[in-house]
Amino acid sequence: MPWDVKTDDKIRVLLTLYSNVSENAQRAIREIIHSKFLFRRQLDKLIDLCLQMADLNVSNDEKQAIELKLVNLLHAVALRCLPQPEKNESVLKAFAIYAIKNHKQSVGNNNESSILSIFKQAISDGVKSKECYALA
Repeated sequence: MPWDVKTDDKIRVLLTLYSNVSENAQRAIREIIHSKFLFRRQLDKLIDLCLQMADLNVSNDEKQAIELKLVNLLHAVALRCLPQPEKNESVLKAFAIYAIKNHKQSVGNNNESSILSIFKQAISDGVKSKECYALA
C-alpha cells in the first residue's frame, strides 16, 4: 500500500471522516478523490494551510493571513472543481475546521495519525485517486 501508515489507521481515519460528515460532505469528498491534477494540487495547498492554522507556533496575525488564504482557496476549489459550489463550499469549510481541530487534538495527545497528516502523506506519496477511493 502506498501510504506509510498501517492499514488499520487508514481505514479508521477514513471511516471517522465519513461518519462525522453529512451525505453532501461524503459526496464532496468523493468528488475530491475523483478529481485530477488541478484539484490534487489545490488539495495539497488546502492541507498545508490547515496544518499552518493548527500550528501552535504561528502568531495570531499570521493565522489571520493564513485564514484569508484558506477561505479564498476553498472558494476557488468549490467554484472550479465541484458541482453545486455554494453548498460544497460550506462543506469544505466544515471539513477544514474539523481537520484543524482533529490535528490539534492529535498533536496534543502525541498521536501522529491526524487526518491532515495522513492526507498530506498520501498526496506526497502520489496516491492515485482510484486507490484513495478504494480505501474509502
